[in-house]
Amino acid sequence: MPKPCVIQKQELAKLVESGEILVGEKVVETEYTSFKVDTVTNCVVRSNCKLAAQKIRLIDIRKRLLAKHEGLGLIRNQPDAYYEQLPSMQVSTKLEELNENTEITKEEDLCSHLKKISHQRFLKVWHDHSCIANHEHFLVVVSCIYDPAFYFTPAELGGVDVQSIVEKPELHILARSNATLEDQVLFNKSRLECVKELISDPLPTSTGVPVRDILRFFHGDGPAQQFEAGNNIGGTYPCVCCAVNAESISDLEYAFKCPTRTLTERQQFVISGCAWKKGGVNPFDKLKVAQLRKELNERGLKTDEKKKPELLEMLKSTRQVISNLPPLLQPNPKATLDTLGLDQYEISPCEPLHDLKSHFSNIIEETEHLLSRNELTEFQVIKAAVLGKATLRCSDYRKAMILFYLKLNEIKADQTIVDIFQSAVHMSHLLYTSDYHRTPKAILALHNLSFLHGMLCTEVFSAATSSVFGRYFHSLTTHSPILFRIVSMRSINTEDQERMFGQAKMITKATSCNRPNEIITNILQRVQMESRSHEMTVSDKDESEVRKLHQTIGPRCNTMYSNSFITRHAPQYQAHLERISDYLLPGEGTWWKQSTDGVEFLDGQVENNVSDKGPKLMHFRTTSMRDIEIYLQQKWEDCILSRVKLPANDIQHYIPYESNPDMETMIEKTHSSIQIEDLSIPTLECTTPIEVTVSTSMDNTVRISQPEYSHQQPKPQYYTSLVRSLYEHNILLPSKTLAKFDLARHKLKNLSSSATVNDALQTEYTKLRLLIKNKLQKRIMELTSDTKLQNIAKRLLSHEWMTG
Repeated sequence: MPKPCVIQKQELAKLVESGEILVGEKVVETEYTSFKVDTVTNCVVRSNCKLAAQKIRLIDIRKRLLAKHEGLGLIRNQPDAYYEQLPSMQVSTKLEELNENTEITKEEDLCSHLKKISHQRFLKVWHDHSCIANHEHFLVVVSCIYDPAFYFTPAELGGVDVQSIVEKPELHILARSNATLEDQVLFNKSRLECVKELISDPLPTSTGVPVRDILRFFHGDGPAQQFEAGNNIGGTYPCVCCAVNAESISDLEYAFKCPTRTLTERQQFVISGCAWKKGGVNPFDKLKVAQLRKELNERGLKTDEKKKPELLEMLKSTRQVISNLPPLLQPNPKATLDTLGLDQYEISPCEPLHDLKSHFSNIIEETEHLLSRNELTEFQVIKAAVLGKATLRCSDYRKAMILFYLKLNEIKADQTIVDIFQSAVHMSHLLYTSDYHRTPKAILALHNLSFLHGMLCTEVFSAATSSVFGRYFHSLTTHSPILFRIVSMRSINTEDQERMFGQAKMITKATSCNRPNEIITNILQRVQMESRSHEMTVSDKDESEVRKLHQTIGPRCNTMYSNSFITRHAPQYQAHLERISDYLLPGEGTWWKQSTDGVEFLDGQVENNVSDKGPKLMHFRTTSMRDIEIYLQQKWEDCILSRVKLPANDIQHYIPYESNPDMETMIEKTHSSIQIEDLSIPTLECTTPIEVTVSTSMDNTVRISQPEYSHQQPKPQYYTSLVRSLYEHNILLPSKTLAKFDLARHKLKNLSSSATVNDALQTEYTKLRLLIKNKLQKRIMELTSDTKLQNIAKRLLSHEWMTG
């Protein structure tokens, strides 16, 4: 039975007086204008009031969480002397258990590294807007990230779900604020002041053990991610991690090869010009002609005799999605990240709650148009039963997807549609799994399931008209497996953070008189009071229900790629293999095996979670998303050069001579029985290095030659090293356009047909040539940070292919 309001107020006052509940401090005072009708005169009365946001300082939150988790016995809290007396073998074993793949050899350095990671605690931040008492409010929330180096595991504490406890969110800033960029940037300075305190002396536990806090991730919905990264909100480039074009999201080969962008790279791009100095939420907006010329000239671009529309297009092509500095860098634009406490800060490109909910909604909507009348009737019954509510959570969509899959499989609907729902269900299960179940096998399974799901969607839904291929599709298929390699996706989830707004609304409705100057203080205090309870949260209950329902579909089987699938999607399949190259390096029989029907990956629930042959888990405490990208590129090169057997019929690998002058000697030494054939690939000039194709396949043979041309499945084979360099760096066009260009050129060169056919081919060739030429001219303006590639593109423009 709930306590009377009087008693609750008395208890709250005592807790505030004792300091257990923090009042916070006022920051960012803003003046608001309100209007109301005078009941006596029936006139509109205008009044002004000043409202200040309230902030609980980050250092106070850190101290309270440290004391709370220490009191619950969740942290290891071992002093330096404990690690110093450990035998060197035990130190190595502990580091291996924590997935620290360090190359340190000295015993004292190993011990120092173990002490360092055991005394680190990582934080994540979230923010969003919502309506409370008929007004927009801005909420910033901070929470810890579960790390077994700092916290005990459930096995050590008798099954206690440590991750669920330590990742409960804490309210940091609450303000009445409109959901505009102009209002959000007002809090940048106040937020940064708290973050910079992380650099100072670490916090001590009750026993004197120092704990250093590190801000590691931002997680939130799409607009919040884009604001935190300094991106345009929405638009042609929706991703905060890479520069993928929204029109090409369905091309997984292209999406997989888009390089990631770090905060440092974003910062360097903005300050390399001069527009940022004028300030504002978008310094590149509303520039005059003189300002445009100066900005472009600062970036090394020529603007002679160009008019304003052309200058605007040049600037747009140059900056793409970047509209400003990331907000935490705006108070000190030229400061290095380590001096601000942001040296390990990354913005998560994937957030399971919103990505799964929106993607599943799109799939359900599109699938209804593909089912027969009887199938649609069954489908709509489930939809009405599970999704017929006014307020829908992600858990509702996850339940619906499981039920849809079971029903479609039962009534034997089209197998491809069934497979789409099956892969989606298993993918969502992995994205909500805890850190304790993040294993090498689970990572491989998510890679395979997300890729398979993406390719099946491209087979069923139209890329031109379907709503499936948007930002949510891209986040799930491209970035979720990479992020899962370093952190549990449950840690990136925002279920509890999103529910804080619902909690604030209920508190305001039940305990507030709705006066603007009292709402924030009341919420701030009562949220803290309610967080003292250790009862199961709504998200825990929803997750329990979804897991019980998921058990009805049985264990997840191994991922199988048929021979026909591999043939149909050869370029995309190879791009996928490059992203799991560390699983291919041990060879056949470890993580995959060949069968007469195709390739089977050993990632089902009955398979081993780990292998002695690798790969090992990586962790966010020492690894970033950019590190993963570099690591996978190196492993793919190792696969090619070591002649390891690969699960594909044909692998295309391009090695420019300019990157390795001794490449021919190296390959002959590695593959002594292989002869390099003469390549008739045209070059721009005699000094231009050519490229070779290294092909390896499931029969364990490697050939280094120009592959035979296939009219049925055109591939870019006649490209010079310049074209290939541009293509490999994702700065030209998707492979389909290049393949069409290549095919037209090949036919014109080798086919003797009627004049009419030749005229048609010439028209097609000219059209594609102009398309590529225009794209190159546009991209040259964007390559300000890579002079080498910019010069390559300029040289290509002067080649006879481009000039006709």
